Amino acid sequence: MHFFRLVATRNHANICAIFRISWPYLKLINIRKNCTLKSSASSFYFHDLLQWTDEYQSNIRDSLLFLPNFINEHEEQLLIDEVQRRLKTMRYENAHWDDAIVNYREIEKSTWENENAKIIEKIRRTAFTADADHQERVHVLDLEKTGWIKPHVDSIRYCGDVVAGLCLLSDAVMRFRNVKNSNQIVDLLVERRGLYIMRGFARYEFTHEILKNDESSFAGSTVKIHKTVRWVVLSLTADVELTCLPRRFFSRMDVRNRREFVKQILKIQSTPEFVRNVCLMAHVDHGKTTLADSLISANGIISQKMIGTLRYMDSLAEEQQRGITMKSSSISLLYRNEYDSFLINLVDSPGHVDFSGEVCAAAVLCDGAVVLIDVIEGVCPQTSASLRLAWKEGLKPCIVLNKIDRLFVEYRMNPMDAYRRLVQVLEQANAVAGELFVSREIEKEDFLSRRRRSMSRSSLRKSESAEEMLYFMPETGNVVFASALDNWGFRLRDFARFWSKRLQTEEELLLQALWGDYYIDSKTKLPVFGASDKGKNPLFVVMILNNLSAIYDAMIINAEKGRIEKILNSLQLDVVGKEFAKSDSRQRLQIVMSRWLPLAECVLGMVCELLPSPKHLDNDRIERIMCGDRFAHCDCLEPKARAMKPLFKECSMEVDCATTLFISKMIAVEEDLLRGKNKFMLPNSVECNYWLQAADKVEPSTGQCVFLGFARIFTGNLFSGDVLHWIPDYAMVQSGNATLREITIGQLYVLMGREFEAVDQVCAGNLVCIGGVQDLVARTATLSTDFNCPPLCDSGFYAKPIVQVSVEPKNTRDLPALVRGLKMLNLADGCVQALVEDSGEHVLTAVGEIHLHRCIKDLCDRFANGIDLVISDPVVPFNETIVPVTPAVVDSTNETTTTTSTQSEKVDRSITVTTAGRTITIVTEAVPLPEPIQQILEENEPLIAMIDPVTNRIDVTGNTAGRLASIRDGFDEIREQLVNVCSNLGKQWSNIVQRLWAFGPRRAVVNLLLNDIDDYVRPNFFDILLDQHFDSRTGLRQYDQSIVAGFHICCKAGPICEEPIRGVAFLVKSWDSVDNVDCMESIFGPLSGQLIVAMKEGCREAFQAQPQRLMLPMYTCIIQATGDVLGRVYSVLHRRSGKVINEEMKEGTNLFQIVASIPVVECFGFADDLRKRASGLAWPQLVFSHWEVLTMDPFRLPTADDEISHHGEKVEWENSAMRYVNMIRKRKGLSVNEKIVQHAEKQRTRAKKV
Repeated sequence: MHFFRLVATRNHANICAIFRISWPYLKLINIRKNCTLKSSASSFYFHDLLQWTDEYQSNIRDSLLFLPNFINEHEEQLLIDEVQRRLKTMRYENAHWDDAIVNYREIEKSTWENENAKIIEKIRRTAFTADADHQERVHVLDLEKTGWIKPHVDSIRYCGDVVAGLCLLSDAVMRFRNVKNSNQIVDLLVERRGLYIMRGFARYEFTHEILKNDESSFAGSTVKIHKTVRWVVLSLTADVELTCLPRRFFSRMDVRNRREFVKQILKIQSTPEFVRNVCLMAHVDHGKTTLADSLISANGIISQKMIGTLRYMDSLAEEQQRGITMKSSSISLLYRNEYDSFLINLVDSPGHVDFSGEVCAAAVLCDGAVVLIDVIEGVCPQTSASLRLAWKEGLKPCIVLNKIDRLFVEYRMNPMDAYRRLVQVLEQANAVAGELFVSREIEKEDFLSRRRRSMSRSSLRKSESAEEMLYFMPETGNVVFASALDNWGFRLRDFARFWSKRLQTEEELLLQALWGDYYIDSKTKLPVFGASDKGKNPLFVVMILNNLSAIYDAMIINAEKGRIEKILNSLQLDVVGKEFAKSDSRQRLQIVMSRWLPLAECVLGMVCELLPSPKHLDNDRIERIMCGDRFAHCDCLEPKARAMKPLFKECSMEVDCATTLFISKMIAVEEDLLRGKNKFMLPNSVECNYWLQAADKVEPSTGQCVFLGFARIFTGNLFSGDVLHWIPDYAMVQSGNATLREITIGQLYVLMGREFEAVDQVCAGNLVCIGGVQDLVARTATLSTDFNCPPLCDSGFYAKPIVQVSVEPKNTRDLPALVRGLKMLNLADGCVQALVEDSGEHVLTAVGEIHLHRCIKDLCDRFANGIDLVISDPVVPFNETIVPVTPAVVDSTNETTTTTSTQSEKVDRSITVTTAGRTITIVTEAVPLPEPIQQILEENEPLIAMIDPVTNRIDVTGNTAGRLASIRDGFDEIREQLVNVCSNLGKQWSNIVQRLWAFGPRRAVVNLLLNDIDDYVRPNFFDILLDQHFDSRTGLRQYDQSIVAGFHICCKAGPICEEPIRGVAFLVKSWDSVDNVDCMESIFGPLSGQLIVAMKEGCREAFQAQPQRLMLPMYTCIIQATGDVLGRVYSVLHRRSGKVINEEMKEGTNLFQIVASIPVVECFGFADDLRKRASGLAWPQLVFSHWEVLTMDPFRLPTADDEISHHGEKVEWENSAMRYVNMIRKRKGLSVNEKIVQHAEKQRTRAKKV
């Protein structure tokens, strides 16, 4: 970040300011040789001359210059007046993002008034050469009178190699201290309106600070800041060669400028074996973003003290406010071990289920996953979902057992209890991994049997090794024990290496014994199994946890200065006394632990050692990328597409190799951010904090929003300006929208968390943001220079959008702008659905309440800014169904209880309808669909939705032979499942495969149309589904498709409240027509249309002839709460119609986990209500799980005298089903059977006659 810094106090007459401007790509210049400038000797004061050699003094004077009276009083006042207009609306902050400034406020400024622009240009001409390529941004820093700047060395990324500063309104003292020799101190007296220039030796080898007012002195004389001191500081960077460092991490301060850092990234990008693409996954609040802060801090991008509070990867204001990640973001980090340098593309993904689409978009681009688990909460729903997603995408997982500090600090566990808790959590994770492995093997075996293949011995051996690699075993190195907040972590090998030297034992032998029931035999000094039998503690407790517990006890729980010094001496840690003394207990602990067990080195070392590079992916991962199915094989592809598999496996970057990439999502970015005019503000900076606390006072950004494609390059090299072909996916091919298009690649960017580094080239195996594709790409896309490339990475979302709102503009003239905004929102968020209903209503559908709130905020603030919108209350979809007919008795609570009598089952509930011309008669009946059949249809909904509703078959045009084979296998599996299930459901369903006429339409798939017509032997549905040679005119009865069309129309809008029908089978028992029906068409319209209407009405009446019910979408609600608030939790659940399924206590803690089922319609405001009632001691997680029938009859009213006397005339208000129906019908503008006036009396308009 290049900036211009100004410092000022609240009082206009008492201001301290620093102005700083940066020039990024300049060569270092010798100011003494280019300018006849000299420093006054009286400006310097050297402390303890015995520490200074003549050479060092000369170097300081050459690299640190001061020019008195650089500007006059009038120019000084002009600068003050211009910046004061913005600063006066801001508040002062106590801590800077890099912890270098105290009591400050800051802004950024790129344009200046004419007179001030001349002053800035004057500084540039004095300090730099004429060909300086500078940025326009100016960083203005404002220090309060009690504020100061701590000792620090400015980061090259945010400042420059040459810094020029102008002091205004008062004198100040700047102190320089040698980084390597703290006794070498020199003070610079910066006089009012003077200019100092710092570069080279003084710039890099010395820390600099502005002294506090009560410490400010020069050569023994006090220099009080009685008026404000202002500094105008300009900086530039130089091309400096990167030197080899003995430490393991590249730091941004080690790389002397941004260009050099990007060069280093591009250099490692060209060697894919040293690249790692890693995704951070976890349940919400398990510490992903804190871990990301720790890893970023290791590269010198942020201060170590800001870990856990900065949340550098959360760039959205709402992310900072809520404290959760909502958008996946990537950053490139550099890491060096003893042998090689690595580039790690780290992707931080959300943990909340509402944003699971972002997790899928991130996982599909990565090759490995680091899954975090909170050792207190254990394996939570999103933990299991993350492991399942990693397994589905073929990512190699590692885990980090995080928040171990809570075991000692919060729960005060002894080391043995902490060990038992760690074992429990690891067993939970391995249980999930085992379930995934077993289910995968079963599914794979079924798939191969359908393909008429048998598993060979080699495949079995491969599965066994895959099972071994899947489980998490600390001795293999794929488990890290950590506390991200305290910035420490370790693997077993770290302690095995230490203790093997101490005990003179083999490191590998000790490594295998550190985790498990082992102890050290006192005679042989070797690990022996059976510690519990001998009454001894395991080695993990003795050698590791005892030490950790002692450190936390000495530094946090029972802080004792003597024990702390003893710990420092035993760990041989060199801690700066001043820094250590001024920190609080937690900061002291973080300093000690981060230097003893650095978390970043441990995690990044595990990533580089165990996770695969883009050049070493296994065969399953390659086939998953190319085919989009876990069990599909490249043999299903066309020969030319199959020939690309070696290129993917080798991550080929040859000149003649095709360039192939996959865009997993689109990122909405303000255009100014890409031009470098308005870099992301760090969340602890002044402007951002002021924006978060008083957002209504901040002017919205006027920059236009552009979209970048977040992509992974699989083969070839991508350059700006390349022309690639858009490869349509199979769904677009079937819909007929697969027109061939070419896309010209715009500017390329490397995503660095909050910033975008522009580059000209990106190599295969790396992540990149691509400009210029927003008009041609809808969410995801495959781009390639080879026409034969198959569509890649069929990424799916495991959370369905369920919550809806309708959106409309107050002014109808703004409707085009709203439509444009909805399209942009639909492009920016992969999980949102923005569509137009048949009624013309614009509907926005989101996954959950938080996701919906974020989408509405984005629409109002970014994509449809300036439009007054009318947004309805959130609504959820319902379904309509029927239930079996049984005699019912209503109890006193208006609930039904069934009897065992079967007499009513013999009642014929068939419905007979005729067309308008009285020429065709249809007899239909509706019956409930058994639950096993519904489950089969629901699991295969995406496959069934591929059927064309016009032809009732699948369009084979444009599909490859391999793709058609895969589709045919899928429907063969459906047929086989239906046969197996229906054989156990009785005679009525035994021959369902032969009688099947059609599945339900899209959005109402879980319905069937069955043929019960005696004289119409229809061809088997599955046989003609993919038969491109089948002629419907000769093989089917005339107007066969009209019957299907009427069935589809009825299923889309049921008779209760025009919601989709679900779980119903419609039987066509008769289809009779008179002779010469064609002569009637001219009077009543086409016969096909008459038949569609008749079939629709017949299905609706048949539906109404059965007991009708509503179906509610249900959330599975998982609540973690402490024992003392369980009663309040149950109260909230009961008030919102929730049903508790399970309750268990987490062993070793006072936390209870409650699993409940709750209707989605009752969940609006549920989290806030629960948090208030439970005083913040309960945390819910809502995941859509299933549809549930509401047993209450929506049309039941009291009729008998005893019912009216018992319930009253207004019993319908107690009928929740009727309440839901009336709510839906009102929203849709349908008639509602309810009293408008409840208590009426005659109006009296005349005076009573006397």
